[in-house]
Amino acid sequence: MKLRRKPQLNQTPTAGDYLTKVLPKGDVFNQEHRYKFVIIVGGPGMGKSTLLLSQFIQPSTLPVLIFATKPQKWMEHLKGIESEQLKHWELALRQASNKGSVPVIRGYDSEANPEYFMENLIALADGRGLNCTVILEDCTNYVQFKASQRFQRLVNQREHFRCNVIMTYHSLQSVPRELFQYADFLILFKTGSSRKHLKSLDKIPNAETVLAAFDTVEAHPNKHFYVPLNFQR
Repeated sequence: MKLRRKPQLNQTPTAGDYLTKVLPKGDVFNQEHRYKFVIIVGGPGMGKSTLLLSQFIQPSTLPVLIFATKPQKWMEHLKGIESEQLKHWELALRQASNKGSVPVIRGYDSEANPEYFMENLIALADGRGLNCTVILEDCTNYVQFKASQRFQRLVNQREHFRCNVIMTYHSLQSVPRELFQYADFLILFKTGSSRKHLKSLDKIPNAETVLAAFDTVEAHPNKHFYVPLNFQR
């Protein structure tokens, strides 16, 4: 596992200093013509959104669907995008994908049933495939992997649906253990969690590597430092 070098003491590192490419230059998801599943873990303000924008949204040649609990935040992040590109996600997903990334924001009502969103997403995927990147932001409160057969299909049948899936969480212990076996990449930022809260992760695939990366990130002096783990098979 290759980790970033410590910053020079006379520098004030920013989030951008740690935006290491997790795949070679170019379209992150089209390097191997295989659809990816990425889990990103980090506390608020650690750099998850910056990483998503620089590594997975701006370089993408595919449309990007963002399912966000705070859509206004993403409107601010993407305010450089022309407003007509932020129309209803079904319309945007039907656009040709060879004209660059088409970010689309879908808000999430915490009082609504997120299964309704999955039902519509899978119905669209079954019809003709998604051919996009789906970003499920801050999944802790609304994605129950074991309880959602639709969501399991989205993760397990990425090739069939022609979609990359990215999920973000605020802590490692919030990630359903079943998800680790499917991850192509796990990207760890600081979470502020204690190691004693991670006992349930002892039996996940690559547990020693994941926990060692967690310790490295939490001990690093810069709050934006992160470690990308590549679990592609």
